[in-house]
Amino acid sequence: MKLNCLSALACAGLLTGCSVRVADCTIASTKNIDFEKLSKSKLGSKRTSGEDMKLIVIVIPAGIPNLKTAVDKAIEAVPGCIALSDVAVYNKGFYIPLVIGSNGYVVEGTPIIDPSSSTGGPSPKVVRVDMTNQTAQVLNLSSRELSDLRKQMN
Repeated sequence: MKLNCLSALACAGLLTGCSVRVADCTIASTKNIDFEKLSKSKLGSKRTSGEDMKLIVIVIPAGIPNLKTAVDKAIEAVPGCIALSDVAVYNKGFYIPLVIGSNGYVVEGTPIIDPSSSTGGPSPKVVRVDMTNQTAQVLNLSSRELSDLRKQMN
């Protein structure tokens, strides 16, 4: 009975993972931000996350995790997002000795969304050129009008 308990504890110890909170940031971004537009930006309603995890096979890592990649993935997960607010950065991993493991970064934050981005900003613009009169006109189209125009062109 004692041996079974010790074996179970040893297996549980070998199969556990580890998560360490590495940093907390007020704002984090890997994108170029126009700080004058930042005051007009809005916060997303749900937190987003991104991760960059790398495998460890036997004792050989299959790559080096990159914090920038984790931040990029979190930002790119939300359309129009330019940065993250109230950011938490974690280093996570697990390892089964001489078998397999994983190590990397996980970034969580509230998206800061630029209202002038393509998802909520100005309507698409199309230039109409009249070759007979040699004139050009810029048209602001709704997404439906743009879709109809694309269908006509195909």
